[in-house]
Amino acid sequence: MSMPYIIRVGLVSVLLGALGCTPVAVVTPLPPTVRQIAVLPPYRLGAADTQPTATESQLLGLPSRTIEDLLAQQARTHLQAKGFDVVGPAELKLATKD
Repeated sequence: MSMPYIIRVGLVSVLLGALGCTPVAVVTPLPPTVRQIAVLPPYRLGAADTQPTATESQLLGLPSRTIEDLLAQQARTHLQAKGFDVVGPAELKLATKD
């Protein structure tokens, strides 16, 4: 191996070592006035134009939940655990006019 190659490898190693020792950036918390949050439903293109049809699970009386519903519920749960005041789905439908 040539000397310039060894010097380059050494400099890159020193640089990466110095970057690895830098302190991690701390994310500041939100101000106390920003504690209420709403979990919006996902956007579906053309959802307003389609009429809801009865699925097989609705015909059998079983509850039907989509992946979007489950993700929204998990997001609400995690945000409440972090101390946010999460607006409920009923209040959200009323505010956004469904």
